[in-house]
Amino acid sequence: MTGTDRFMLDERPGVVRPARASTGAARTDTGSLWVAALGCVDYAQALALQRRLWQARREDAIPDTLLLLSHPPTITLGRRADPAHLLAEPAVLRAAGIEVVKSERGGAATYHGPGQLVGYCIVKLAERGPRDFVHRLEEVLIRVARAYGVPAERLPGDTGVWVKGRKLAALGLTLQRRVTRHGFALNVAPNLAHFQYIVPCGPPPAAKRAACASERTASAAEWASSASQRASSASQRASSAAERPAFGAATSLARERGDAPGEAAVREAVCNEMAAVFGMAVAHVSYADLSRRLKSEP
Repeated sequence: MTGTDRFMLDERPGVVRPARASTGAARTDTGSLWVAALGCVDYAQALALQRRLWQARREDAIPDTLLLLSHPPTITLGRRADPAHLLAEPAVLRAAGIEVVKSERGGAATYHGPGQLVGYCIVKLAERGPRDFVHRLEEVLIRVARAYGVPAERLPGDTGVWVKGRKLAALGLTLQRRVTRHGFALNVAPNLAHFQYIVPCGPPPAAKRAACASERTASAAEWASSASQRASSASQRASSAAERPAFGAATSLARERGDAPGEAAVREAVCNEMAAVFGMAVAHVSYADLSRRLKSEP
């Protein structure tokens, strides 16, 4: 697959979904949210597109926009990332087909790959603060997970969505001139073994440590006994990656349910909950629509 045909476009421009009525706190947001489903996109391509859309949104040339896509296997290192958050040698990652890139978003290390739904939010916050925006994004993903029977929740002191101490969704944003970039990554049915190559979003906070305490205790002896193996060859580290203990390890909708929900259905659920939580009308647009609007900018 080439860089030009990774975009698998949702060719349904102009399909508008009004915001649904829902209970809870009153919302003051109004307007439209463009949603573009782009399929599998290289990380660098997606970043370049976000930057162009950010400029257009800052100038009010487009409304708030959400890109829904996935990436080839990629580890991104956010602004808080530390070299210790990578648990494998570069040669091991290359052999696994995983690219490592630095990212301008907040947070530390995150994995992206097929089977994960990534949402990039190009949103002008206006009167909304960033904390409120992140809280609402978490609410969207919690509602989606619970609609699939997965008891997702927040953990005090950490950003993201969790299931029994395991991370179901990561969030990381960049905010410049009141317009956001980046967003969330929801694990639908990715290769969870790839998460063993990182400390997901840095070391776990107290609440996460408590949720994973029994798992860490059971794994302590294994860590000690395998120390020499981890210090040996790259192939040995790769083969033992799946055996590493999980400090707030990743999970997925597929793992929690026992089967993988359809990615198109999950995208639709995210759109519905974005409309409900943010009080906006969702309009599906294609990549061609976005390109035409960007080309028409002065």
